[in-house]
Amino acid sequence: MWTQEQQDAIDARGGSLLVAAAAGSGKTAVLTQRILALCREGASVDRMLVVTFTNAAAAEMRARILAAFSAEADAGDPAFAEQAALVERADICTLHRFCIGVLREHFQAAGVDPSFRLGDEAAVQVLRESALADAIDACYETGDPDFLALTERMTDEEIAAAAVRLPALPRRPVAVARPRRRRLCRRPRGGRPFPRRGAAPLAGARAARAGATAPRAVCPNRGVFCRPRGALRAGCGRARRAVQSL
Repeated sequence: MWTQEQQDAIDARGGSLLVAAAAGSGKTAVLTQRILALCREGASVDRMLVVTFTNAAAAEMRARILAAFSAEADAGDPAFAEQAALVERADICTLHRFCIGVLREHFQAAGVDPSFRLGDEAAVQVLRESALADAIDACYETGDPDFLALTERMTDEEIAAAAVRLPALPRRPVAVARPRRRRLCRRPRGGRPFPRRGAAPLAGARAARAGATAPRAVCPNRGVFCRPRGALRAGCGRARRAVQSL
């Protein structure tokens, strides 16, 4: 009935076991038989944790285990009649449901509100969009030069869509001091950037890229970014008027 590899997975004891096989190869049947064998050796199903990735898979696993126990009980083994009664309260569920149960039972140690709930796709989408909008607003307010350069090539919607596709990156330590970078206050679309008040002249190719050869102008708002297309996200009307007077 079982191949040698499947029988080895059923009989293995005393260590971790990883079973990797293609879909439809019998992994669920092997796991069911392994649980049956462990219960024959004295284990109890309500002391096991059996997790899956979907609710459908969890329901199928529970049904298969219950059917196997019921067959053993019908064959005359009273111990499996008791095990069959325990299947309904056994931890046979999805990873999400198990983690929610642990957090609800130990919410004080975890430091979470016990009334939390698992967000559905619609709720998660709303939270994601709100977080992205807040992050973009913060970048405008801090005037990060790399971000401001990006806004010259992409709209806010394109930046948000690209951010969703990025993998999670490690957070930059906030306590580490970084050298100050020379920022530019940029004109509206079609203009050239001009240096901040008191900034030293740029040199070489960097000076040419920054438009250092253009007539000097001082931003009266100390380098606050003037967003293109007339939308002042961070607000710098004084800088815009200074540019238009050139």
